[in-house]
Amino acid sequence: MQRNWDELGREDPLWAVLTEPEKRGNRWDRDEFFATGTGEIGALMQRVESLGIDLRRGGALDFGCGVGRLTQGLADHFDEVWGVDIAPSMIELAREYNRHGDRCKYRVNDTGDLGFFPDESFDLIYSLLTLQHMPAEYAKAYIREFLRVLRPGGVVAFQAAGEPTAVRRGPAAALRRFLRLLTPQPLLLAYRK
Repeated sequence: MQRNWDELGREDPLWAVLTEPEKRGNRWDRDEFFATGTGEIGALMQRVESLGIDLRRGGALDFGCGVGRLTQGLADHFDEVWGVDIAPSMIELAREYNRHGDRCKYRVNDTGDLGFFPDESFDLIYSLLTLQHMPAEYAKAYIREFLRVLRPGGVVAFQAAGEPTAVRRGPAAALRRFLRLLTPQPLLLAYRK
């Protein structure tokens, strides 16, 4: 897996992260690409606030960060943000594209856990378009790790396997789908009525 993602990070890194068909072949404009992350994180934060969650803004984790598209957006809302990815080439580019200095940090993770982070490290953990690319046993182990490194009162939002239609429709549809997962069922039912 690491070899494949590292190769994608060298060949067409922005498209490998956000696979819009017309952007294949290094056709993403970098500002446009990062603006999608800023918008997506802005929508996530509005959704969290609309649920009445008083989220601390100390630390956030972007798991499967690629070149930092969402990590950069998170840094607009949190004091410290970590982006973690399996591909060294992606992390190298994330560091190069970083607009937030020391508040935004990146790390290659080639282990099956997040052991380099202590318990209760983050107020928000976000993972989009990542867990479905790994075998289920690894995805489950990482979800357990998310809960370990999440601070009390924090929010973890992730996309898992079994949502191919949301992925095909793009990141906005995927975001709406897993935000529904964050919403308590009685609230969803009341909204639909």
